[in-house]
Amino acid sequence: GNFSHASITLESLDDRRKKVSSEVGETATKAMVDRLEAGLDLGQEDSPSIQEVLKAQREWIIFATECVTLAAKIRRGELARVPFLEAKSISADPKVTYPLAT
Repeated sequence: GNFSHASITLESLDDRRKKVSSEVGETATKAMVDRLEAGLDLGQEDSPSIQEVLKAQREWIIFATECVTLAAKIRRGELARVPFLEAKSISADPKVTYPLAT
């Protein structure tokens, strides 16, 4: 599809980033560390600690998706024109790629 009419804005993206980084990520990490330091949740597949981490991961995924959506929006709605860096260390001089191009 075309993302040129997506409702995402730079301001809403900034609000999401602040929420994810300060509220969700920090809270989830602190809750997990507190529980693990108390000897809770060790070795459990579906513990409150895991649920907190999954909650934070979902928020980061939403944030990343919104970043890509905004990038497409400012490129005339074309998802294929959204640039990414190669998945390697920044010190290895990654090149720009267009993995969403068909």
